[in-house]
Amino acid sequence: MMTTTDREPLNPEQLVLHDDGAALLGSRCPQCGLSYFPRRWECAVDQTPVEDIELSRTGVLRVATYVSVPSYGKNVLDAEGYGVGEVDLPEGVRVQSVLGGEPTSWVPGTPMRLTVHPVDELEDGRLLVTHQFAPKQG
Repeated sequence: MMTTTDREPLNPEQLVLHDDGAALLGSRCPQCGLSYFPRRWECAVDQTPVEDIELSRTGVLRVATYVSVPSYGKNVLDAEGYGVGEVDLPEGVRVQSVLGGEPTSWVPGTPMRLTVHPVDELEDGRLLVTHQFAPKQG
């Protein structure tokens, strides 16, 4: 199992790494209860300053597709293409994400879990990672 010392988030404003997994960083309005991803300074509805939160690590797949071109930049994703989709989290947030797993498992309504995937290797050997969602096992 990889630890937080083995990897670095591509965007530390959106992703935090823990030894037991990762979490997306969002915001929640203390007045109306709405949540957001990515983080905001104030609520889009009532302009109240928001609180930073870690969003749920599980959600439900809303929609998915397969992009049949290599992803941009230097990374270790399959050069043939990759899956992308939208995952609804319990906080009411819809997250756009790269998808892990087999394309046949990307069925709307499928329970999903947050994981990370490497996009580059740093000079010190650590992996630069970003978020992805994959079908939840068991």
